[in-house]
Amino acid sequence: CGKCFRDKAKFLQHQRRHAGERRYKCYECGEEFGQSSDLNLHQRIHVEEKLYQCSTCEKCFKDRSTL
Repeated sequence: CGKCFRDKAKFLQHQRRHAGERRYKCYECGEEFGQSSDLNLHQRIHVEEKLYQCSTCEKCFKDRSTL
């Protein structure tokens, strides 16, 4: 892709993205992520309280605007 890196760790992380490597798995739903930070953000959906429930599909949402 032409990107250059000074930091070897960032370079290796970038290579894993191109390879589609997903090393971090959510134990709640099984979804996989390439970076631990993405997994941490994702895991919030399992922990945060969801207050609004759709009467049609019964899914729950944290914000009324996403209902």
